[in-house]
Amino acid sequence: MPTKPLVCFSVLAMFLGCGTAAWAAADQAVVRKPGEVPLEVGQALVGHRGDHCVALLPTHVVDEASVPSLRYVGAGQATLGDLVDIRDLGGDLSMGTVLGGITRNCGHSLDSFSRAVDQKLSESTQGTLRFVNGDGSLGFEPVVWLDDDRQQFIRIRPASARGVLRKGMSGSLLMTADNTPIGMLLSVSTRSGVGTVMRIDRLLERGEQALSDDRSAAQLDKSATASPRGPESSPMTLAAWTAPAASSVNRAANLLSADPATPPWITSKLDGPVLLDFEVAPGTAITGIVLDAKGVDPSLRPVAAEIVLGNDAQFRYARSVWGGDLVYSESSRRSAIALAPTRARIIRIKLYPSGSKRLSLRRIRLMD
Repeated sequence: MPTKPLVCFSVLAMFLGCGTAAWAAADQAVVRKPGEVPLEVGQALVGHRGDHCVALLPTHVVDEASVPSLRYVGAGQATLGDLVDIRDLGGDLSMGTVLGGITRNCGHSLDSFSRAVDQKLSESTQGTLRFVNGDGSLGFEPVVWLDDDRQQFIRIRPASARGVLRKGMSGSLLMTADNTPIGMLLSVSTRSGVGTVMRIDRLLERGEQALSDDRSAAQLDKSATASPRGPESSPMTLAAWTAPAASSVNRAANLLSADPATPPWITSKLDGPVLLDFEVAPGTAITGIVLDAKGVDPSLRPVAAEIVLGNDAQFRYARSVWGGDLVYSESSRRSAIALAPTRARIIRIKLYPSGSKRLSLRRIRLMD
């Protein structure tokens, strides 16, 4: 997708809503297909209902990504997430549950979005398509709306003769001049270049209905909502990661798997170190960390690490407790890092790659 960064001058300013764009964009992510170099295949609307973080996106984007991963809007350190439990809501619209660092700031409540689409359409015929670039920055394409059926869809085209609606923009949000989202781009005609947008009121109705159905089903079967931590469960859960996986079978979540057959974690190409955040069950004694690289290409093993502990779930009170080069046992291919006994709610592990610019580990666990 072409990068069209935020510009706060000239006539475009009336479309881009420069004063509020950063806040209003906290509900978008670029959808990527895992790979050695992740492929950007579309966009997603991220929001929450209670503590449930979800993403709404075109079904054909889900199909193209196969196992979708997300990068949240925002420059700097990447905020990533995985999309699971994806369901088809019909009409080329799907919804899935978001896992990972995105859940710490999961957009806006679905209830907070304006449903006054007809009013907004009557106020102007111009706006923008807003999307997230691969580096987390915002991109914009000024558009005009041609017509709407007053029920479900709006048709748009680029405002400029040089503008083009391209593949990869599917899932972008249609924004009014006052920065209000009124729809999501679902498709573009290859012949005319006209885009079809689903109105946000209809889109949210479908998502909310699916969430309500889930809640009703959980109430009928209360066992579905109970997931006690069993004696064999890891006291850690993966909360966030900053590097996309090299493939759909090499996700960061594999690091905590108890199944020996689960493949190792392998990242895509990196620009620097990787952060992994693990939430720790309350009361867990931490005496050390074990990094298991059994069966991993030695060139992909991290060569150095830093361990930072946070005393609260928001990671406001953090302290670095270890840092240095990693030494792996020749027999077990593990690197054991002993720590003074302590307790923490978050363990952040910063891993440094070798010259290969990629990382891999089989497992990470607490020292017994």
